[in-house]
Amino acid sequence: RDLYLALTKDSDGAADAEAWKGLGEVAFVLKDTQRVKLCAQRLIAIAPQSPDGWVLRGLLNRRTGDLQAARMNLEQALHLSRDSNTLILLGMVQQELNMTEAARESYRQALLVQPENADAKTLLSTVPEQ
Repeated sequence: RDLYLALTKDSDGAADAEAWKGLGEVAFVLKDTQRVKLCAQRLIAIAPQSPDGWVLRGLLNRRTGDLQAARMNLEQALHLSRDSNTLILLGMVQQELNMTEAARESYRQALLVQPENADAKTLLSTVPEQ
């Protein structure tokens, strides 16, 4: 974390999206909510066409129990890039919101992006049929 903090302090680091992404990921693991929030905001500001800030914000929303915000942020990330891991995260949030058909579709989409994704296969099998 100290390395990422140092990398983001100077004027060059203020615009270094990879450094902010790394700091946000470390802060998320360390459960440093305020720093994760700051990193997500900074990433969205300096790299608006990258999904990373939106994914980070969605992960934080999920952790704090704001599932609707998590869903919206993950959907925004997916508008920028169709990534199987983000689709899986969205499916998990949708399941938690009892949006079973939407969750099933997210897992299916993840498998279209990455057909051998074991997590998507497993999670798809856990969604109850309606």
